[in-house]
Amino acid sequence: MRGKAVLGRFLFFSTVLILPGCAKLAHLEQLLTLQAYSNNNEDKEMFIEKADKRFEALVHDLTSGRFTRTMRQKEIRKIYGAPIYEQALAGEPGGRTLWMYRRQADYAGKEKIYLYFDARGSLLKWEHELSSSPDKV
Repeated sequence: MRGKAVLGRFLFFSTVLILPGCAKLAHLEQLLTLQAYSNNNEDKEMFIEKADKRFEALVHDLTSGRFTRTMRQKEIRKIYGAPIYEQALAGEPGGRTLWMYRRQADYAGKEKIYLYFDARGSLLKWEHELSSSPDKV
């Protein structure tokens, strides 16, 4: 009788120790993916830094007059990167589109640039918002 109790305890503790390891193996791919994301902090920081530099270049080009209405969506995306936000404006004639640029980590969005395009991708106008009042052009 005592041998069965010892065997029962042995099986119980073996199961308790082995099953968590099996769970880790069952989710190994997900665990490795999470580990890869945590290791990519350097890549994320580099991405944010590059995007913020492109935003600074856009601000500079707008304020210095280098930015012109002859620019098209493809050219702007190539030079300044993808916008943070993009929306087709409902109810606007001709299928207009709005792009918004800001610093990547500036969630309060103190400084923003809005670009408006027509259906052909031609720049119609822009707005440079510093804090609460946009400068319209």
